[in-house]
Amino acid sequence: MAPLLSEFHDAAFPLHTHPTCDCCKQMRRCAGPDGSMKLSRCKECQIARYCSRECQVDAWKHGHKEECKKDFQRKRNNATLSSGNPQAWAEFAQWREYHHDSLTNAALSHYIMDGPGPEADYILHVIISYQNNPELPVERKFNFQGCCFVHKDKTASDNQHPTIPFIPPVDTMWGLLMLRHLVRTRNPMLPVFYRIFAFADEHLKANVNQQVLPAHILEKIFRKGRKQRFCCGKLPGIPTCCCGGWTHEKRNTANDYDSDEDLDAGQSSLQFIPATT
Repeated sequence: MAPLLSEFHDAAFPLHTHPTCDCCKQMRRCAGPDGSMKLSRCKECQIARYCSRECQVDAWKHGHKEECKKDFQRKRNNATLSSGNPQAWAEFAQWREYHHDSLTNAALSHYIMDGPGPEADYILHVIISYQNNPELPVERKFNFQGCCFVHKDKTASDNQHPTIPFIPPVDTMWGLLMLRHLVRTRNPMLPVFYRIFAFADEHLKANVNQQVLPAHILEKIFRKGRKQRFCCGKLPGIPTCCCGGWTHEKRNTANDYDSDEDLDAGQSSLQFIPATT
C-alpha cells in the first residue's frame, strides 16, 4: 500500500505537483469535466510534457530546442555510456516524475532538520544507482544510495551546470534538488539532474518524522516503487478531485506501514522533531 506524503513531516499541505503542460502551464485536472487532456513527452529529452502539438512547437521555438539539443542530449548520451542501455535516460525521466513528490518532501524535511537558511546556499544531493533489469517496473529502476547537503558553488560535474526550469519570483522560497546516478563503469562521468521546487515559509515550520528519518523513508519508497498519496481537494465544475479518488479509499495506512518487514512490529504512533529555530 502507498504511504501518505505526511510520512516525511506534519505540514498541513505537503509539497505535491499536478501533471501540467510545460508551455501553457495548464494543469490536466483543470482541463475540463471529462479530464480528457493528454500530456505527451518530448521525444528528445523525455522530460518536457505538452498538451498539444501547438504548445510543443511554441516551446521549441522559445528555448526548449537549445536546452533539449545541448543539455539533455548530453545527459542522455552519458546515461547510455554509463549504463550500457540506450533506454536508461527515458527510464530515469519516468522514474523521476513518478517519485517527484517523494523527493521534494524528503528534501524539505532535510532543510527543516538543518535549521533556518540552508535552502539559500545548499542543494540536497541524492545519489541513486540504476538497476539495468528489464523485469523491474520503471518505478523500481533506481535504488537509494545516500544523500547529503552540497554547497551550490561546488556542484558542477562533467561540465554540467544546474538546468533551471524556471526563474523563481523574488518572494518565493525555493530549494534545489540534485540527483546523481551511481553506476558500475569505468566511465568517470556520472549523469547529474537538477530540479527546483518551491515552498512556503509555513513548510519550514513543520515537524519532521522522528521515528523514521527522511532518508530511510526515501530508500524504502524507491525500493518498493511506492506512489505517494495526497489530495488537495476538488475544483468547482470538476467532478474528480486532485488524486482521482484513490487517496480516499478506505485503507489502514498505519497497518500498511508497519507491515513492512524492515520495520519493528508494534510501533507507536509517529513522533516528530520540532523545527530548529
